[in-house]
Amino acid sequence: MNKSLPSEHGKHLREVLKYIVSGEKINTSNPEVNNLETVVSKVKKRPEVTKKYMQQWDRERILVKEAKDEGEEIGKEKTLIGLICKKLAKGKSINIIADEVEEDEEFVKEICAIAENYAPDYDDEKVYDEWKKDRN
Repeated sequence: MNKSLPSEHGKHLREVLKYIVSGEKINTSNPEVNNLETVVSKVKKRPEVTKKYMQQWDRERILVKEAKDEGEEIGKEKTLIGLICKKLAKGKSINIIADEVEEDEEFVKEICAIAENYAPDYDDEKVYDEWKKDRN
C-alpha cells in the first residue's frame, strides 16, 4: 500500500498550511483555503475579537517597553559601577569618586566595599553581579 499522498493533495495541504502560518493566500481555487479565509474574515469583523486583539497588542507593547526600560537601567548601573571600579583602581578616595560620578557617597562606599573583594583588577561585572544579588 502506498502511504504517500497524491501530488494534488500535497499541493492543497501546502497551500492550507501556508495560509494558516503566514496568512498569505496563494492565487488558487483551493476550496479549503477559500473556506478558511471566509471564516477568518468573519471572525476578524467581530467587535469582541478586535477588542481582544487590541488588548493583547497593548499588553505586548507594555511588556516590550518594560523590558527595554529594564535593559537601559541595567546598562546605566553597569556603566556607573564600571566607572567607580576604574576610579578605585586609580587609588581615588570614596568621597572623590562620589563627587566625580555625581552619586551619593553611601552608594559609592557600598560599591567600593564589594569591589575590594575583586582587587586589584576590580572586575566590574562581578562587582555588579554581587551588588545586584545583595539587592534582591
